[in-house]
Amino acid sequence: MVFLSACSKGIGEEELKQLHTGMTKSRVEEIIGGHGEMIGETNDDNYRTYTYKYQGEKGGYVIIIYETDFNSYATARTVKAYENHDLK
Repeated sequence: MVFLSACSKGIGEEELKQLHTGMTKSRVEEIIGGHGEMIGETNDDNYRTYTYKYQGEKGGYVIIIYETDFNSYATARTVKAYENHDLK
């Protein structure tokens, strides 16, 4: 018989401490262990900005804003800012 341990879904305080601006979206989701929900997208002359919501493991959520620079060859979305909303 095989037992699998339950995995917490969502972001926790320890994962939040590892986030920093400039980090790629793929690295963020590797740390968190999952994907967020895209809740917004905007464009201006130089940047495309994506807003994602990540549910907390035990309540609350984190908003992470990613951006892509149209003037560079890099296409990766990187963290521009993030906000903790009552993460528990």
